[in-house]
Amino acid sequence: MITLYQKLATILENYNIDEVGLVFGLPDVNELPPDSQPYYPLIFVESNLGLPFQHYNDLIRETDKAMRKATNPEKIEQASKIMIMLKPDNYTAMNMRKQLIESSQVTIKDELRWIDLIFTIPKHCKSGVAWHHRQWLFMHPGAADREMNLDHELQLCARTGTLHPRNYYAWNYRRWLLESRMNLSYIQEKEYAEAKAWVERNVSDNSGVHHLACVVKTIAKHGFDKEEEHLNWTINLIVRFPGHETLWYHLRFLYTCSKKITIDGHSLIERIINDTNLQEAGTELENKRQLELALCFGIWLCLLENHHKSDSLPFLKDRHNDYINRLHELTPIPKYIK
Repeated sequence: MITLYQKLATILENYNIDEVGLVFGLPDVNELPPDSQPYYPLIFVESNLGLPFQHYNDLIRETDKAMRKATNPEKIEQASKIMIMLKPDNYTAMNMRKQLIESSQVTIKDELRWIDLIFTIPKHCKSGVAWHHRQWLFMHPGAADREMNLDHELQLCARTGTLHPRNYYAWNYRRWLLESRMNLSYIQEKEYAEAKAWVERNVSDNSGVHHLACVVKTIAKHGFDKEEEHLNWTINLIVRFPGHETLWYHLRFLYTCSKKITIDGHSLIERIINDTNLQEAGTELENKRQLELALCFGIWLCLLENHHKSDSLPFLKDRHNDYINRLHELTPIPKYIK
C-alpha cells in the first residue's frame, strides 16, 4: 500500500507546484481530475496542492519516519524537504537542509524557491525558523548578490504580512533587508512611502508601525526633512482612527527622537478632550479608549518635558497632576491597588 508520504513525494517530484494549502473538507474522489485521483486524499489540481487537514498529523509522522531512515543524500533531501513544508519549525529538518546546502547537494536558488512555496501556507508565514533560514541563505558565502531580488523579497514580506497579520518574523526580516540591502537614499524613500501606506491600511499592526519607525531612524541618519509632515500625518491617523494604542506609541517615538518638532502635543490632547465632532466620529468605547490614550500621552509628555526643561517644572507639575486626575476620573483605580 502506498503511503501518504510516498504519494506526496511523487507529486513533488513529477509536478511543478505553485501553491499549497490545507483542505478541511475532502471532496469525493470522483469529483477530482483523473490525474489527481491516484493521490487521494491529497488534492492535486493543476499547479495547486491541497493537504488534507484530517490526515496532516499522519503525514508528519510518516515523513519523520522516512527522515530517520534516510541514509543517502537523495533520500535525506526528499524527506527533509517535505518535513519543512509540513512543519517548518522542525529544527532537525532545517539543519539537514543547511548541511545539504553546505555540501552543494542543494542550491541556494532552489532552496529559496522552496521557502517561497512554504510561505503560501498561511500558518507557515509566521515560522521564525523558516524566516531565519531564508536570511541564512542570503548570508551564506555561496550566495551571490545577483540571487537577491529585493523587489521579490519585499513583495514576499508584504504578502505574508497580509496572510498572517501582525507577522513579527516577516517584519523582522524586512528590517534586516532595510539595514543590509537598502543603502541608497531613493530605495529608503520608497520603503518609507510603502511603510506609510501599509500603516494607513493596518493601523493596529504594531509590527508594521515599528518597521516604519525603523525606516524613519534609518533615513534620519542622513537627514530627515519630513519630521513635521510625518508628525501631522501621524496625528491625522490618530484622529481618524480613535483608540489605537499603536499610533500613540508611534507619536511618542517621534517626540523622543526628533529635536525639530514645533507642534505642541498638549494641544492635541485638549483637542481630543474638547472637540465634540471628534467624539461623535467614533463609538463610545473607542472615544473612551482614545481619551485614556490621550491622557496617558499627556502624562508621558510632561515627564519628557520635565526632563529637558527643568525651569518650567511648576507649570508642568500642575499639568501633569491634571492629566492624572482626569485619567482617574475616567478609569477609577481599584481599591485593592490603592
